Amino acid sequence: MANSKVVLLLRVRLGDGRRVYARPAIAKNGKIKPLAAVMGGKVEHHPEGTYALRYRDQGRLVYRQAGANPDAAQTAKLRLELELRTNAQAPTPLSTAVSIADRAPELSPSIHSRTALTQPHLGRMNRMHESLNKLFDSFIEKYAHGSDDSIYNYTYVGAEFVKLMASRGKNTPAELDETDILAFDRFLESKGNAKSTRSHRYGYLRCFLRHCGLNPSRIEDRDETSGVVTSSVHKKLKSKPTLRPERHNDSDLQKLYAASSERHRLIWRAFRMLGLRDEELAYALWDDIDWERRLWLVRFKLAGTFSWNSELEWRSKDSEERDIPIADVLYDELKAWRTKNPQTHLVFPTSGGQADIKLLKALKSDWREAGLNCGHCKGCSGKKKECSKAKLKTFRSTYLTTMLGHVDLRSVQSLAGHSSIATTQKYLVPASQDVLQNAANAAFGSLA
Repeated sequence: MANSKVVLLLRVRLGDGRRVYARPAIAKNGKIKPLAAVMGGKVEHHPEGTYALRYRDQGRLVYRQAGANPDAAQTAKLRLELELRTNAQAPTPLSTAVSIADRAPELSPSIHSRTALTQPHLGRMNRMHESLNKLFDSFIEKYAHGSDDSIYNYTYVGAEFVKLMASRGKNTPAELDETDILAFDRFLESKGNAKSTRSHRYGYLRCFLRHCGLNPSRIEDRDETSGVVTSSVHKKLKSKPTLRPERHNDSDLQKLYAASSERHRLIWRAFRMLGLRDEELAYALWDDIDWERRLWLVRFKLAGTFSWNSELEWRSKDSEERDIPIADVLYDELKAWRTKNPQTHLVFPTSGGQADIKLLKALKSDWREAGLNCGHCKGCSGKKKECSKAKLKTFRSTYLTTMLGHVDLRSVQSLAGHSSIATTQKYLVPASQDVLQNAANAAFGSLA
């Protein structure tokens, strides 16, 4: 069989001008650190770097460029592996139709019972005995489309699940049971995935199980004799923790602004008053600001947009373009910043003119300088003294909860770029104690 192994590398420039391929740095959660490489045993950040895929084509070593986005590069790696495996497979003749009864001796009693009850169609029955590797290939081909985030989730969940099952000696859907699904959840937890992330990825896993001809959970057909997992386990894996949205309070933000440079201060205020995701701000161009209508335009970026990487494309999460009104106070500050930076293409570029993808690190540094570290979290006790409360996404939740106090839910959904209104509803918070007290007085003040 042809070699389908693909290695993801980061092409970096050394101090003497030479370009070399290096191994990408991996974070504790198993994801690639953006544009970071392991050089001489140490992790180095290389903003000029681009990812590349190395593989063999008929024995010859080949490199294929994969851009500067680590998630897109990982997705490209999985897709190339799929392409190489597909090209290596000989055409498979169509199977002769057989009845379920003819296949029954191959199945254990529990699997046979489950199949007879929930897989009445022969096509689904046949998939039960195909290899998981082959089913993964067709799964990606069918579902891995849309935004980079969606493509990455489909490919990551499918690839890691198949790999884990291979290590457990499971090669076909007919061999899967509840313990395998629970093992995958534990695997995600070991990678640092929080409960909400694991719940989200369980949805992608259920999609893969259906593609394999299985009924993911017994709750779906109200029959405890069918399905891969019981209703109680399904509910446990699907459930998400109910957390109140975190918010930055105004007094802390004033301290943060005072301790920050002019550039960082404006960045933090833009996050606070626009509700942008970190990449939406980092890749924003001056052309994305409609000065006449006072709007910040979140727009997709096509290849050729960025001078430092002509192949780089960028799309917002959920592939939602949108227009966000700019508050007057921020509008004036952006106008002044534009006057000071007339030659830049990006609104907040690095000194080298590239997108600043290290804003979280900058926030943690300014947070520490402002004396806002809590002093007792894991981050504060570490060497870098980076408080876990300093989060870019908290600016976004602060913006959304603020806007929900002034406009309707549908409007805020549009401002946030949420594909589902249920996501926006999570940012609805109860009224303050003062408001509730005044409401109680108004309601019952006339009663004797």
